[in-house]
This record gives sequence, structure tokens and C-alpha cells, in this order.
Amino acid sequence: MDIQLKNINYKYNEGTPLEYQALHDITYNFPKGSFTAIVGHTGSGKSTLTKLLNGLLIPSSGNLRMGNRTITPHTSERDLKLLRKKIGTVMQFPEMQLFGQTVAEDIVFGPMNYGSSYNDALEIAAEKLNTVGLDSSYLEQSPFDLSGGQQRRVAIAGVLALEPEVLILDEPTIGLDPHGQQTILTLFKEMNQTLDTTIILITHQMEDVVKYADNVLVLNEGKILTQGTPQEVFEQDHLLQKAGLDVPVIVSLAREMEAKYNFKFTSLPLSIEALTEQMAHYLLEVADEQNN
Repeated sequence: MDIQLKNINYKYNEGTPLEYQALHDITYNFPKGSFTAIVGHTGSGKSTLTKLLNGLLIPSSGNLRMGNRTITPHTSERDLKLLRKKIGTVMQFPEMQLFGQTVAEDIVFGPMNYGSSYNDALEIAAEKLNTVGLDSSYLEQSPFDLSGGQQRRVAIAGVLALEPEVLILDEPTIGLDPHGQQTILTLFKEMNQTLDTTIILITHQMEDVVKYADNVLVLNEGKILTQGTPQEVFEQDHLLQKAGLDVPVIVSLAREMEAKYNFKFTSLPLSIEALTEQMAHYLLEVADEQNN
């Protein structure tokens, strides 16, 4: 499902002395099957935008189109409920939302809430457990007897059980070791590629942006600072740093090399492989000039 935001504004406590505008005139498209990272420092508007995308808030003005449905300031709660089934959200520490006595009880809750029978929901639960790398033997276990990483997978399986067309990932790897982080994000990337699921990743980890995202939206003080592919966005590293944002370590290293050795990369490397490839090519050119 594609998502289009047009002239979105959002104000908290609208019409009161505590009114605060969190988003200003946001226009942006999330194409169907895309993997987009949203980055920005605390207070940039990421959380508010996430709540608009998953139907927890409606815009103060502007409109948000999801597939063939449009959300406006006048959208009803009933219409939002229909949309929420299509939007899955994996929050920070999703395992903290586990509540069932068994893994099965947790995962079947969502499908049954939307009308599935218990047996159908149980089949879905087994399938989604397999998707996150756990077999059906976990269904009758207590989620609170599992490891932290396993609990997170169960919580993700519960989100996937509704078979959302869009997945919003709000810092989904917080608290995991590097291997766990890579496993979870690789899972979502595979879903993006094989199921054409639209993925929206909220993150501070710029290396993850480089590795997994196709597009990047940068927010600053409730406005769009810049947008584009990871290559296009990180080539504006001075703009990002001026806004208090980090850039990938490789980008910082490349800029230091350019400054120290008066060397200019043909395109800013975003990975160690890209950096070493360009450096090797450059050294070969230097060697050829010296031999001639």
C-alpha cells in the first residue's frame, strides 16, 4: 500500500493556550513496497508523524491518503479502525506489550479481534512464528519464560498476524546485541522484498539507514529538512550535522580523508566496501602515472 501525505499540519492542544504545532506542511510519498527511513533528533516530529501514519492521530489540516482511503481532520474513528488493520507498528521494546499466558494467546489476539476464528488465528500464529524464526513448539510456552530476543520475535509475530500492508518500525532493535539487530532488520528487509510490504523505519542508527533503506526522510523542528536516497541525503552531511544529526562513520572518515590528503571521492562512499574500492582505483591511477 502506498501512502501520500499532502500539506500535513498537526497541532497539540489546538485552540488552547498550550497549543503547539509539531508538524508543518509535510508533503511526502511512501511508494508501495518501498523501505523508507525517517530520521531526526528528539523533537523533530518523528513520533507525531508515526502516530498519524498508524491512525492514532488525525491531521489538524491537510490529508493523508493510504491506498484508496483518505484521512482528513474529519475522518471518523470507524474509518481509522479499518485502516489500522493494514498498518502494523513495532514499537520500541515490543516485548513489553506481551500479556498472554502462552505465546499462542498473545499472537491470536489480533486476528480474533478482527473476526478470525480461534482455529484460523492459531494457524496464522504458527505461520508468523515461523516467519520470525521460531517453530510451532513455542505456541504453548509462556512468553515470559523466553529470552529477550525470543520475546521480541513473538511480539513481532503478533504484529505480523494481522498481515499488514505497511509496517512502521519505531527503533525496533533497541536493547538487542549487534547480531540480534541484524537478524531483525534482515527479516524486515526480506518481507519488503518478497511480500512487497511497505516499510517505514524510525531510527537514529545511520548505518542501518545505509544498509536497509531505499529512501530517507529527514525531519527537523517539525519540517522536512531534506529527502532522497541514502546517497543523496548523506552527501548533504554538512546540512545534517548543522541540524545536530549524526552521519555514518564511513562518511565522516571519507570527509577527513578528503580534507587531509586533498583527495576527492567521485561519489561519497557510504560503506567500507565503497571506500576501499574507490581508494584502490585511485592508487592504481597514481601508480600508472608514476610508471609513465
